[in-house]
Amino acid sequence: MTDSKKYADRSERNCVKCGILFSGYRCKACQSKRKKEYIEKNRERVYEYNNEWAKANREKVNEWQTTWRKNNPEKFKSLSKRSRETRREIRKIECAEWRKRNTTRIKKWWQEYKQQHAERIKENRRKYERENPEKVKAGKHTRRTRILGLDSKIDSDYVKFLKIVQGMRCNYCEQTMSDYQIDHIVPIARGGDNRNENLQLLCAPCNRQKGAKTDSEYREYLNAIHS
Repeated sequence: MTDSKKYADRSERNCVKCGILFSGYRCKACQSKRKKEYIEKNRERVYEYNNEWAKANREKVNEWQTTWRKNNPEKFKSLSKRSRETRREIRKIECAEWRKRNTTRIKKWWQEYKQQHAERIKENRRKYERENPEKVKAGKHTRRTRILGLDSKIDSDYVKFLKIVQGMRCNYCEQTMSDYQIDHIVPIARGGDNRNENLQLLCAPCNRQKGAKTDSEYREYLNAIHS
């Protein structure tokens, strides 16, 4: 017989601390207060004990959490949002450490997922490319610059800004571009980087002709051709 059943049929009596009438083993209000005081004084000890218990009873914890989430969807949503906001940096570190510990597991899961959802992945990728052309272009160009030794990223928002400023016209020939290429005003081979002030949008022919020339060198080249 559990304690809850054992003391459930006891007659009402006064709590020795607060004097409130109650039936059972302890006054719930006083017991709750005592529990809170104990946790406050022994926070580290309680935290360590709870972690050890959760590790030893993983299935029971998962079952309880699943049931609670189903029964309290709005509360779970609110708590999750608050946790994401208050523990954003901590969660980033925890996720990075978890990925390092589980690289094999992640690779296996991702391979299985790709096999099962190949069409879905392709469709999502095509949709993302349609909705975020600047991010896709900046990402591809960033990967190419990393091969040359640059760790910094190209800002996709600035690429979008350049499209508006240049009016989708090449910065040299001033022809309207159906597509554009991101160019470094000072080439990476000549010490350039991915900072915003070193970027411009060019048409494919101008970008090929410019090659590893600086802006001033390429303008001199154009003047020599057209003179």
